[in-house]
Amino acid sequence: DMSFANQALAAEFMVKKGRTLERKVYVVPREIDLEIARLKLAAMDIQYHDLRPEKSLFARLDVERMIPELESLANHEGLARAWRLLMFVHEMALRWGDAEAAAVKTLEHARSAGHRLLEIRAIPSLGYCALNGPTPVPEAIGRCRILLDEVRGDRKAEALLMAAISHLEAMQGNFPEARDLYRASRATLEELGWSFLAAQTSFDSGPVELLAGDPKAAESELARDYQTLERMGEKNYISTTAALLARAVYEQGRYGEARTFVDVSRELAADDDVTSQVLLRGVHAMILARANEHAEAETMARSAVQMSESADAPEAQGNALLDLAEVLSIAGDREGAARALTQAVGRFESKGMSVPAERAQAQLASLARSVAEEPSVPS
Repeated sequence: DMSFANQALAAEFMVKKGRTLERKVYVVPREIDLEIARLKLAAMDIQYHDLRPEKSLFARLDVERMIPELESLANHEGLARAWRLLMFVHEMALRWGDAEAAAVKTLEHARSAGHRLLEIRAIPSLGYCALNGPTPVPEAIGRCRILLDEVRGDRKAEALLMAAISHLEAMQGNFPEARDLYRASRATLEELGWSFLAAQTSFDSGPVELLAGDPKAAESELARDYQTLERMGEKNYISTTAALLARAVYEQGRYGEARTFVDVSRELAADDDVTSQVLLRGVHAMILARANEHAEAETMARSAVQMSESADAPEAQGNALLDLAEVLSIAGDREGAARALTQAVGRFESKGMSVPAERAQAQLASLARSVAEEPSVPS
């Protein structure tokens, strides 16, 4: 498509300038190359949000091939768009370190191009990298608040960063502030007419309520956004919403209904959509365990853990280990459950997530007490 665009714009150039051109071979003008690169990257950015996640590898390869050409042209706007697209691809795979590096590159080139809109778009992504990656919670909150000051006046960017800070505050138990932030974020996005982004608020508000030990409130947040995305006919992000909703319903003991949302998520989630796959496999495994299908449940739970280990996302890793611990505990494998819980504590503590770390430690203590209280078997 780029070669055809080059031919078409070169032909247009000759039609417009033909009377002034000499009879010789001309190099395609640099402004045409720049315009083609800009249009191609803009189109790919739009297509990325429309394509299913399994296409992300092709998008990544296309962009990585274009970057050297854009660098040779010193096309900073094109480079900002290219790095922004790579950032999205890395985010989907939970490669938050790579995503952050791509976001920084996006910001650098947007500033060099004097493109304030692209700059503003990149800043909230840095906040989400701080939230989901290995940056410790206190440092991540500080970083997000600095970023919030940088985007003052752009209410959309402010709202996105408030949602990220909300999630971080909940990780260390500041639930009233977390709720105020996610509610303000949603209200702002709805007021501005960003319905699609508002329907993603529960990616943060749902986990906030789960961290607070209120799965009913989490269900309320997630069900509202699930219904909105369903009405929109959205097929990408809804798989994550469905998986989170399955967890909220599961934690209320409605296992059959949870299985329905697991099935929805599994049908829509691409194989390389790490976020959705880890979430849905964990809940599915626990449902299987409660149906006494222990071997299949353990296989499913371990596949979620293995998939999460390919990422640099401590919260996702810790939660996958918690799910494995529950599966093993239901099957009567207390030693295996204790190992999984100990690993989960390590993941949460590395991130500075005090709430889930303390919860996992309490489960470990309860497990130890239950073993101690078991009657000894006469030899």
